[in-house]
Amino acid sequence: MGQKIKPVIYTILIAFNSEQDTKRVLKSLQKQKLSPNYELRAIVADNSTDKNQKELINKECSRYDFVIYEDLKENTGFAKGNNLAVKKIAPKADYLFLLNIDTEIKKDCLNHLLKAQQETEAAVVGPLIVYGDDPSTNWYSGGRWYPWLAAIKMGNRNQKINHYDKRREVTFVVGAAMFMPITTYQKYDLFFEPYFMYYEESDYCARLVMNNEKLIYEPQAVVYHYIPKSTVKSPNNVYYLIRNQWLFWERTNKGLRKFVSFFAVVALQKIHFFRYILKPEMRQAVSQALEDAKNKHYGPRK
Repeated sequence: MGQKIKPVIYTILIAFNSEQDTKRVLKSLQKQKLSPNYELRAIVADNSTDKNQKELINKECSRYDFVIYEDLKENTGFAKGNNLAVKKIAPKADYLFLLNIDTEIKKDCLNHLLKAQQETEAAVVGPLIVYGDDPSTNWYSGGRWYPWLAAIKMGNRNQKINHYDKRREVTFVVGAAMFMPITTYQKYDLFFEPYFMYYEESDYCARLVMNNEKLIYEPQAVVYHYIPKSTVKSPNNVYYLIRNQWLFWERTNKGLRKFVSFFAVVALQKIHFFRYILKPEMRQAVSQALEDAKNKHYGPRK
C-alpha cells in the first residue's frame, strides 16, 4: 500500500519591497509546531517594484524547502496578488492561510486555527492579532459588519488583550490573517480584484455572511503584526479607503438597506473631507476618490 499523503496547509504571503519582513515571517513559519499529521507549505507572491528587493526576497525564500517564490512582475495590488498566488497552489492545498508579510506567528498558531475550523466547520477563521512591538495590546480580536451603515468595525483596537477571551462567531475576519479550508475558496473564489487594496476582505466576509456561512474568531491562535499603533495615512491610503467604501456599499446592499446606508456613507465621508481640507495632497486624494467612485473607475489609482 502507498503512503498516505498528508493534508497540506498553504500560507500565502504578498511581498512588496519587504525583504526584512519576509525574513521574519518565514522564520516564524519554520518554527511552527504543526501537528505531524499535516504538512506546511508557503508561497511568497512578490509585488515588489524595487529590483534589489526582489532579488533579496527571492534569495530569502530559497533558504526554505517549503517555500515557493512567485514574481508577479508588477504591483498587482493585495486582492489580485492573493488571487494569483492561491490559483497557483490551490490544486495542492487542503487549507489556505492568508497572512500579511509584516507579521510573525506564535508557534502553535496553525494548530489552533485548524482545530477551530474543524470543530466549527467555519468558512473562515481569524486569529487574535496583537502588535509585534507590544504583544499585550490588541490589533484585531474579532470584528463585525454593520450592513445598515456599510461599515466594518474591529473591536477593542489598541486596548489591552483579554486573556479570558473565548472563541466566538463574528461577521468580519481581517485580511491580515485568514484561515480557511480549500472548500471555501472552491465555492466562493477569493477577493474582488477592482478593490486593488482595502475592503477586499470586507467584501469577501460580507459575501460569506450573506450566504449563511460561519466566520470564527479564535483567540488561542496568535499573530504578531509589526505595524505602528498610530499611523499617518498617505494620500494613497486615503484614496483607496474612501473610493472602496463606495464599492463595498454598492456590492453588499440592496433595497431599503442600500438607501439607508447611503446616508451613513455620505456622513462618514464628509468627516474625512473636512479632516483633510487644509492638506492639498489629501484633499486631492479625497476628491479623486469620490470622482472615481462616481464614475466606477476601480482598480489601481491612475
